[in-house]
Amino acid sequence: QGWRRRMMRLLLMQEQNERRPRGVAMRRWLLAAWAIAPSVCAPQQTVPPARADGSEPWQLFVHNVPYRTLGVSASAEARYHAMISADPPPAHDEGGLYHEVIRELPRIMPPYVPRRAAGQDQPAHAARVLFLLPASPYHLCKATDMADVAWGQVYAVPKGAIPLSIQRSIIDAMGNGLANYAYGNVTCPTYERVLKWLFATAEWRAAPERHVFPWVMSHLLRVSLEADMARYREPRSLYAKMGQGILVTAEDRRRDWRGARACGHVVLAPYYSPSFFMHPEVDMTRLQGQKPALVVSSNVVTWGKKSPPCHRFDIPHKPQRWGCEDERLQEAHRLRGIVSWAVNNLTKSYGARAVALQTYRSVQQYASSALENTLRRKAETYKASTFCVIPAGDSAITTRIFSIIAALCIPVFVIDLDFLPFPSDIDWASMSIQVPSQQFLLYQRDLNKPSTVNPLLFLQSMERYEPDKILRLRTNLERARWHLLYHQDGRGVPVQGAAARPSAGHALVRELERAAARRLQLTSRSSMRASGAVLNCTRRVDPAHVP
Repeated sequence: QGWRRRMMRLLLMQEQNERRPRGVAMRRWLLAAWAIAPSVCAPQQTVPPARADGSEPWQLFVHNVPYRTLGVSASAEARYHAMISADPPPAHDEGGLYHEVIRELPRIMPPYVPRRAAGQDQPAHAARVLFLLPASPYHLCKATDMADVAWGQVYAVPKGAIPLSIQRSIIDAMGNGLANYAYGNVTCPTYERVLKWLFATAEWRAAPERHVFPWVMSHLLRVSLEADMARYREPRSLYAKMGQGILVTAEDRRRDWRGARACGHVVLAPYYSPSFFMHPEVDMTRLQGQKPALVVSSNVVTWGKKSPPCHRFDIPHKPQRWGCEDERLQEAHRLRGIVSWAVNNLTKSYGARAVALQTYRSVQQYASSALENTLRRKAETYKASTFCVIPAGDSAITTRIFSIIAALCIPVFVIDLDFLPFPSDIDWASMSIQVPSQQFLLYQRDLNKPSTVNPLLFLQSMERYEPDKILRLRTNLERARWHLLYHQDGRGVPVQGAAARPSAGHALVRELERAAARRLQLTSRSSMRASGAVLNCTRRVDPAHVP
């Protein structure tokens, strides 16, 4: 701590010379100490394998929630467990992510039973243990406080979550750590009672940084944690405390998400996609020339001109406002329209077999079978297509990415591959094609010029003259799709030998092990508490961090 004492003496001497109040000097010292504190983690993006040292595999401790003590009736508990045991409804892509994390981890990871050391009241926890609260917030809320609300109303906004204002919630997270969300419930009273019970357990007090929480809006928990740490130097609100754990999400919407991922704070996982998107073929040589469509694009219709271009928070000086630093996301609405235009033009001008789908979702669709029928028609279209163009949605990650890959349709990305999950297991560049967004924007600008070339025309040439390249892409795609599909020993998957294939749950476990290993490194290198260590790590690794 010698450097801290020297810094304090220098600042106090400076304040005396400038004749300023001592309180100002102390605040300056605190800010300086925080800004130049030695790094608690090396600024590297790679995480060593969790089992590189040959030690025992990671185990999972599943909390036994006393629902009856927490006021949950036996019938409500039975409804909740029945939901988790069954497969998710086809339309519940975001809700399916919660569902599968809660269901898959206990199935895949070996269980851990804590042993109490002699003369101690608390369990003697091993280091290589992850902890899971087996309570999916939206399923538990549907089974208890929202039992009389139709699925469509519970899941309509945003696709598998209780309706929540994304922009208003981040303002409250910055202001009070979501301790008093003014626009409804972040979850529901029952789930919050479960959280209070969890935070009083010995397991939580021993290892909050190794607790796993599936949470689509992971940025809210991280912001809540930062707000409480800045105000109280400890997490106080329920959602700030959750933010200490390892957060599983499809996309973190804050600018510093890369630093959070490198430090083990955020783990990216695929959305749930129903198994009927899986193409039944496993021999890629049989698909050569067998798909009737060349290219397809599937875009969700924009809800209105006033809809924000992207649902992210990337603006440094306005962290509570919508905004994207990636130009492909800044122009998302416009790009989706140009992509559909380019796909239709392939058929009109070049005779290519191209299809541009326009779909939308509504509360009525969620509450009926209409959306499932739409998804099944999309699945058949994907399966019949060689290439599928994927522009950004309202944010970088959309469910159709994983549905398209399951259908063995070669993805043509107009997004940054860095947003995609499981980079340690999947070489995304080897199974996909990228088209720069500038090509589409120039195509629209110069459409009336004779020299203008459709940015997707090269796909027609590739199909005709480069069959080996298409076979190589498809082969890699077929291997990778099993790391992105949630399934239980092949149940319901229309592919021969699916029972012997891995699930997205296996890839998720490996990512969680790497994240937990990273969090252990942080706590072992720093005298700071786990919450402060991971926040400091994010600042050091990712210079884009927004304080």
